[in-house]
Amino acid sequence: MNRQALFALFLLVLNTGYAIEALGMQTPFARGEPGPAFIPLLLAALLYLAAGRILIGELRNASAPAEDEEPLSIKPFGLAALTAGFVAAFEPAGYWVATLAYTFSVAVLFEWEKGMRPLRMLAMASAIAVGVTVAGHLFFVQLFDLYLPEGAW
Repeated sequence: MNRQALFALFLLVLNTGYAIEALGMQTPFARGEPGPAFIPLLLAALLYLAAGRILIGELRNASAPAEDEEPLSIKPFGLAALTAGFVAAFEPAGYWVATLAYTFSVAVLFEWEKGMRPLRMLAMASAIAVGVTVAGHLFFVQLFDLYLPEGAW
């Protein structure tokens, strides 16, 4: 089994814990609206499909001659750490601070190795962070009329 298959298994295990927590929330559309569990359950289902597809593809290719694998990247681990930090900071820091910091950090993580000039990369990461944060606020607050934490500020 190669690293891709092992990582897909790791994601499936983590996703199971996430899905169990999401199932403990109010059932989507129980009162005619999406409710707080809708997006987490949708994301869990999509991750099951994506990780399952990767795992099945890797297991089918297990009999193929091994190619030289790329060196281990820290991006998946960095993304997992950033996501855990976002979840931990969401309530105490509030939506705006946590989401701006998270999306900025993720953008920097994925743009870092592209050889982009640092100032251009920081400007792009800032624009992505502001755009995603404002769009998320409009989506959840304006469209679904959901509460987003304000934080201690």
